[in-house]
Amino acid sequence: MVRDSIDALDEFREDTLMKTIENTMTPADALADLEHALHLQATGQRDPAFEKRIGAQTEKIRQEIRAEHGILNVAVDLIREGRDEG
Repeated sequence: MVRDSIDALDEFREDTLMKTIENTMTPADALADLEHALHLQATGQRDPAFEKRIGAQTEKIRQEIRAEHGILNVAVDLIREGRDEG
């Protein structure tokens, strides 16, 4: 038998080490929103209704975090740590 390349197999075998893992942690609607946002960014298009909806969701999440944890000033601490390590 003649092989076209050194990696050629006689039969199909599934590569279990490189198998794609299904993402079950991220809700399907969030993935759809991300895909739409990436499409808009890549094509330079705008979708005002989408932007308004995402902005409202973002603000709701921001308010929930603020209510639970207060105002978080982590950026200042991170900048100071970066200066000290440099």
